[in-house]
Amino acid sequence: MFAWHVEITELWREWTDNPEARSAPFRVFGWYDTGGPAHLGRLDGLARAGRLGELAVLAETDNRARRRLDRQLHDEGRADELRARAVGGDRTALLLLIRLLRARGEDDAARQVVQELATTGDDYAVRLAHGPLPEPWPPSPAG
Repeated sequence: MFAWHVEITELWREWTDNPEARSAPFRVFGWYDTGGPAHLGRLDGLARAGRLGELAVLAETDNRARRRLDRQLHDEGRADELRARAVGGDRTALLLLIRLLRARGEDDAARQVVQELATTGDDYAVRLAHGPLPEPWPPSPAG
């Protein structure tokens, strides 16, 4: 059962600290026992609202949040932050950093990142840095 649009709009306004915000980019399908919304797209909602700090906290223990944060950083072209996450062992951040650098035409920088950060035997990272650049991934969220 979906929650009422008015309730969700109010939650979205609170999250974005914007009393004029319109429809939220997600739908609530229920409520957690704590009284909070259990909704589709919560991570997208945080990313779209620019609340990457909150997303980063969730990313410490939630792989979906980690991947969503990495994707947002990639989409915003934040190479330094992707690099910091890759240094910390986040392979998704590493791969997205390589893709970002390659998309910018910074092939040498992408290859340097692989030399510095990729683990031994990470053939995919090597191919990504040296071979033809595959189609964009991950796709950006719709809307």
